[in-house]
Amino acid sequence: MSTATLETAKHDFDALIRLVRNGEEVILTDYDRPVARIVPEGISPARKEEYLRKLRALRGILKRSPSFEREPDREL
Repeated sequence: MSTATLETAKHDFDALIRLVRNGEEVILTDYDRPVARIVPEGISPARKEEYLRKLRALRGILKRSPSFEREPDREL
């Protein structure tokens, strides 16, 4: 996650949009206080892969739990 001042956003909005297109979230600040967030539309491939990795890790933990009801393996 990146941060930028409102002044920077006024002068270099194209650079902020490039960051967002690459999956980065940008927090806009005014006098060091967050005032807005620019987020990408949808989920970036990198973030999607990160979520899947975390879900698989959680699934592994749950499988070791005695109360976990085993379902057939399938893609998350």
